Amino acid sequence: MKKISQELLCDDFFLISDKQRNLIYSPLRRVVFEVFPLGITEIRRCQNEGTIETIFERKKLQEKKVLVNRVGKPYKPMQIVLSLTSNCNLRCIYCYAEAGKNSRTMSWQIAKNAIDETIKNLREAGRNEFRLTFHGGGEPFVAFKLMQKCISYVNEIWKGKKDFSVVTNGTLITPERADWLAENEFRLTVSLDGPPDVQNIQRPKANGEGSYDDVISGGQLLKERGLKFGIRSTITNFNVFKMNKLLEIAKSLDCGLKLEPFTPVGRGAETEILSQEDYFNQYMIASRLAKEIKVHLKSTYFPGFDPKCIFCAGDGEMFCVLPDGKISTCSRVTKEDDFLADTFIIGEVTGKGLIVDSGKVEELRHLNVMFYEQCKNCFAKWYCMGGCHNTRLLNFGVMPEEHCRLEKNFLWFNLIKSIDSNERR
Repeated sequence: MKKISQELLCDDFFLISDKQRNLIYSPLRRVVFEVFPLGITEIRRCQNEGTIETIFERKKLQEKKVLVNRVGKPYKPMQIVLSLTSNCNLRCIYCYAEAGKNSRTMSWQIAKNAIDETIKNLREAGRNEFRLTFHGGGEPFVAFKLMQKCISYVNEIWKGKKDFSVVTNGTLITPERADWLAENEFRLTVSLDGPPDVQNIQRPKANGEGSYDDVISGGQLLKERGLKFGIRSTITNFNVFKMNKLLEIAKSLDCGLKLEPFTPVGRGAETEILSQEDYFNQYMIASRLAKEIKVHLKSTYFPGFDPKCIFCAGDGEMFCVLPDGKISTCSRVTKEDDFLADTFIIGEVTGKGLIVDSGKVEELRHLNVMFYEQCKNCFAKWYCMGGCHNTRLLNFGVMPEEHCRLEKNFLWFNLIKSIDSNERR
């Protein structure tokens, strides 16, 4: 990866460079342009004269985007994530939730009360779309009957728009279940880490058998029914050089692909840290093949240019209901003995509604790049949004330097690509 230097010139204007090319980048104005040696000389002259702003006044620029955080906003969840069970038919070697270790399945009453609370909030706010995701510390299809009951209930009491999705390992999808998913217009994220020599090692079944064939079979059933789905791959040192193989699998299943770096939590806490250099270089190679074979490829490290200050709903916004009814605002915190449970578990679902610790929620609202001293003068902060809250807190409140290098390199690549594309028009 490159070493990207940066200098805050004034207001929201940065001079960034890889020692070969120099860019002026204003993230909140969504503008970037290249500057050559004579231009840098003029910038230095204006700096000395105290007239640096005049350089940018000559260009027609958009107004700065005003970013709003959620500090002070009450906890009124408008969409829901149900973690139906902590049981799982796989034993992935890096599982953040250690699924299958202590199996517990949600009661219907907890699920119903959580759905009712969400619908109440939607109606009070005048919203017309109900969004429900099945995801969490186990495999949702292990609790398929409960999943069906939840969807039937929503279909019965909510007549507005509905958006159903599920994150699954894909191994328990049968023709009948695929028909049901299609009938209810589900979107799916299917976890797959590579060809058999990777998948069967990283994501074995509980009995030790490989899971590759079952995932592919499930994917084919989804494809045949025209369902919207994508593959989500966890990238480790073991499969970082197999990204092109993953693209070929995605192409065969006519779906997109998301490549996410492994995070050392849960069962993967002692696993060797992924080489960020290898991840970046291999992603760049994969992105060229993806364009060639027309597979939609993405990564958390590769967002769009629209500036944002909130990384995810973990800042006290998410309504993730765990099997025991506890409420977590971080999808990686799935049980009360998780290291960050005291931070992210904010309350529980009861027969009388939600019991929520408003003090915890307000603390979480400050998980926002606006408040991170580490990010104060970084040109990439509105692009990476400060990164994963969970990772930051596990690292004593700062993001690891390797994360920052990766974000800056991805952003640099995108800025150069944007400039070169405009020049070719």
